[in-house]
Amino acid sequence: MRSSKKLGGQWVIAGFDMAVEETVSVEAIQKSPQVVSIYVESKLKTPVHESCIECNYEYIVYGNGEMDINLYVKPDRNLPPLPRIGLLMEVPGRFDTFTWYGRGPQENYWDRKEGYPVGLYSGS
Repeated sequence: MRSSKKLGGQWVIAGFDMAVEETVSVEAIQKSPQVVSIYVESKLKTPVHESCIECNYEYIVYGNGEMDINLYVKPDRNLPPLPRIGLLMEVPGRFDTFTWYGRGPQENYWDRKEGYPVGLYSGS
């Protein structure tokens, strides 16, 4: 099994430390009076590699302010295995609290499952 450190080096060689995301399309669909789905298709490209990662985001926004986010990725088969993938989202400062279902209450990683039980958590 390859270590994530070795995979990280392969991703640097492939140029993904300088990756740029290019938006291909955005579509909003009103599913019901209180639900809107926003679909975003993009490609993550590097300046040194012809291959890319296709990304499809689905943001489901509910009338009560809740939101579900789904991410589907399809890496080109010529790329090294994905060591990890994540999302960063910025929202206006007035949205200062959030709730999530998952491991918590602190940020944690796959190798710390035992110390962080699954539950419903809130934070600021």
